[in-house]
Amino acid sequence: MMRTLLAEELRTLGTVHAKTVGVLLVAGAGALAVGLVPNAMGADVPTLMAIAGAAVAFALPAPIILVHGLTEYWQSVHGQRGYLTMSLPARGREVFAAKVLYLLAAAVTALAITVAGLTLVVLVRSWMDGTSPAQVRDQALALLDLVGPAMTWTVLGAAVLQVLCWVVMWAGVMSIAAQTRWNHLGVTGVVIGMVLVYLVCQVLYAAAMVLLPLGIDLSTGELVARSMLPDLLRDASDPTVLGLGFVPVAVLISAVLAWWAIHCLEHHASLR
Repeated sequence: MMRTLLAEELRTLGTVHAKTVGVLLVAGAGALAVGLVPNAMGADVPTLMAIAGAAVAFALPAPIILVHGLTEYWQSVHGQRGYLTMSLPARGREVFAAKVLYLLAAAVTALAITVAGLTLVVLVRSWMDGTSPAQVRDQALALLDLVGPAMTWTVLGAAVLQVLCWVVMWAGVMSIAAQTRWNHLGVTGVVIGMVLVYLVCQVLYAAAMVLLPLGIDLSTGELVARSMLPDLLRDASDPTVLGLGFVPVAVLISAVLAWWAIHCLEHHASLR
């Protein structure tokens, strides 16, 4: 049944999202092409406007896909469309897993497209300034060596994982808000739930960053089993460790909300 549900997500949402990304890619590439004309004429302002337009177009796939995907999720578990979803011969956990797995895969794909598009923007802009791709690569590698490969990949990985955790949290909140107790609130219940989850996360993230023994050594860029608390007690203005305790906390909160969402879909769903 999971395969059927995933195939349905790809058929309904995947087609729309693929077309959306295609339009944005064409818009971004078109803006870069248009920017070549004023660049050849030595007009800096129109060139920069075209480059900025291309960067915006390449940066939009992820937010558009996530907003649209989560909106579709809410509609699929609420109201008239919710009746159709709940009438499927599938358990709530299968429905939740299929929809969330699609959203996670779509988010990762969109982020990869954004990285590739923004890389193209940097290369084109550098070429306009007379810098070769090899020089851009060397500059990027030098910056990577300065920051440290371990720190770079750790921070990027934590950022991507955080985005994925928020997707699970938002889908979980929408499922919980669809149960009998809060269904009558409609979208207001979802907004209230999101605000509450956000506030709780910020408090727990801050505490976890300070207290949990997981962080990055700012001098070496390596992962260490140390917290920020000793540094803050000694000299808050000169920390040696950047706490990453929020990462496991985000995963834990996502897991709890996912379990709660599945429980609500299977036992307390209300489609009124």
